[in-house]
Amino acid sequence: MIMTFLLGIILTGVVFYSDSREKLLKDDNRIIRNELGEGDYSVRINGNLDGENIEYDLHIDERIPDEYELGSMAKEADRLLDHIIPGNNPSLDAVTEDLVFPVKINGYPFTLRWTSSDEDRITHTGKVIRDPEDDLMYEVLIETVFVYRDFRQSFIRTVRSVPPVYEDSKLRLLKLDKSIDEALDESKNSSVIVLPSTVDGQTVTYSEKNGSNGTLMLILTFVLTAAIGLAVSFDEQRNRKKRLMRIESSYPGFVEKMKLYMISGMTAKNSLFAIKEDLKRSGKKNELLLPEIEKACNRYVNGVSEDKILTDLGNACGEAYRKFCFLLVVNLKQGNDKLMALMDEEVSKAFAMRKEKAKSRGEEASVKLLFPMLIMLLIVLVLIMIPAYMKFS
Repeated sequence: MIMTFLLGIILTGVVFYSDSREKLLKDDNRIIRNELGEGDYSVRINGNLDGENIEYDLHIDERIPDEYELGSMAKEADRLLDHIIPGNNPSLDAVTEDLVFPVKINGYPFTLRWTSSDEDRITHTGKVIRDPEDDLMYEVLIETVFVYRDFRQSFIRTVRSVPPVYEDSKLRLLKLDKSIDEALDESKNSSVIVLPSTVDGQTVTYSEKNGSNGTLMLILTFVLTAAIGLAVSFDEQRNRKKRLMRIESSYPGFVEKMKLYMISGMTAKNSLFAIKEDLKRSGKKNELLLPEIEKACNRYVNGVSEDKILTDLGNACGEAYRKFCFLLVVNLKQGNDKLMALMDEEVSKAFAMRKEKAKSRGEEASVKLLFPMLIMLLIVLVLIMIPAYMKFS
């Protein structure tokens, strides 16, 4: 009821907003374009000529500035680039690290295209390339082209690439990288590659890094073994819980039968044998309680003590059976003058427990159904909102 009410409110709000929004077609047959940056939109209009209705779907582009306005905007955006392009460099007159060449600038409609007069020094993506042993300064011309529809305007700036100052250890690593690259290039036609043995007089030693995944496989083996073990253990616990729940569902009937047989004068032993035969005659071959009772009857035949048999039967069948079997053991030892009264009370408790568990399972089922109902609600919302949105747009 509440969800239906909320759904109605939402739908009403959407339809009201769709109907009450500002009309795109004015009374004097004017349609207002969006300003630059606000985007295009579509509008559906009906024309009437000589009594005949004609429907049009119009795509309204955003306003396109003229050449003068675009030129002013390009100059303004280019001034912003003076602060963007250097990146981590102090200025474009002392470039040692990669530059920033954006493709777009927020607030401007242009797409930026970059070219470099020397791709071997500074690429069109802004990457700075230098030889660590090169201590010369280079000037590179960078061209920025602002593009918007048919509009083009370019700006050129000079960038000076200067030699960076490296620590000795960093410089030696860069030189080693260069020496290894040269060794690979020089030995392309050879079957042997000779790696450099010294850099700036320092001896270089190499060792092959083991590419085996043995350690990783061992770790994965342990992890998978533990995961499988936990999964098996969890599955066993879940199956055991389900088994006990099914056995406990038979508890009220078991207690009631024990009471009836014992009232008629049968002992606990004979009552269990009688219940075993009843379960067999009922045809419930999958009855989980039957194997446990058969096991108890077989132990009677083998001469096991009755208190041991009843205790083990209770432990195997769950908490409710454990309490009842304990009650039988205590009364068998101390006399059974109050046993019938206690069994009457236990029968009442058993049926009350069955009602409570049935109620609990019903509540759990309603909670489990809540998620599918929410999914169905979302589907209904989508089916309702799409037509409303289409009308709005």
